[in-house]
Amino acid sequence: MKKQLRILGGVTVFATLVLAGMIGALAFGAAQPVQAQDTSAERTVDMATVAPGGTVEVTVTASGTGGNPWKVTETLPAGFTTSDGQAVGGDAQVRSFQSFGGPTIMYTVMVGSDVADGDYDISGVLRARPGDAPAANYDLSDTTITVSSASTDATLSALGLSVGTLMPEFTAANTSYTAIVENSVESVTVTATANDDGATVTGTGSHDLDEGENAIDVMVTAEDGTTMMTYTVTVTRTQATTVQALPMDPGAAAQITVQFPLDHGLNIDESIVIEVDDNTG
Repeated sequence: MKKQLRILGGVTVFATLVLAGMIGALAFGAAQPVQAQDTSAERTVDMATVAPGGTVEVTVTASGTGGNPWKVTETLPAGFTTSDGQAVGGDAQVRSFQSFGGPTIMYTVMVGSDVADGDYDISGVLRARPGDAPAANYDLSDTTITVSSASTDATLSALGLSVGTLMPEFTAANTSYTAIVENSVESVTVTATANDDGATVTGTGSHDLDEGENAIDVMVTAEDGTTMMTYTVTVTRTQATTVQALPMDPGAAAQITVQFPLDHGLNIDESIVIEVDDNTG
């Protein structure tokens, strides 16, 4: 035994060191898993303000999950309900949603008709296993939903001009119109009626017109004070018609040129030349 150690002592020591290093590396790897640092989730809603009895579409988007299944547990305010997901611990306000590798989860929240006006927060926790790392929890930022019984209707029920015809015909959903008036029309009065009595309308009344296009904006602010719509009417005042008398030689027929604007809307040539006999001879 001693003879073997003397001959192969160096080899034995070297092999022992290599084996010890391998064991140490494996042990370190098992005890110190590398976890992704960019794992996160973001919650978005289709509307931040909703009336009692309304609904909100919620989307949770996760990143850094390595394509592994993940889930999010959401805590809803009192009076907010959803039929999506699974109740956690029998609590209807705490819902769990599972994704099997896709980037998003969507669900619908119903706001109770008796929920008072105010701000309400949705909170949640993402549980994910990024890559080969063990599963861990990641907090989501709270999302505030404002419940307001004030109307969000910012549409018009009527829009009109004192002179000219709106094109196309008015509808509440269409917000862009045109009209053409004669050059003699120097101003136009715009009238508008809000669809909701609580909304306010600005931009109506008399507007002076320049030759050419005149854009007139009618703005509607809903009762909630934040929802707005703008209706634009572009009124075109045609250019003036000009009459030009050309100089004439004695005894020659006079020529008068009547110039019409191209956008006057008349189905005639751009200009007409009228010859008038001198009748002096």
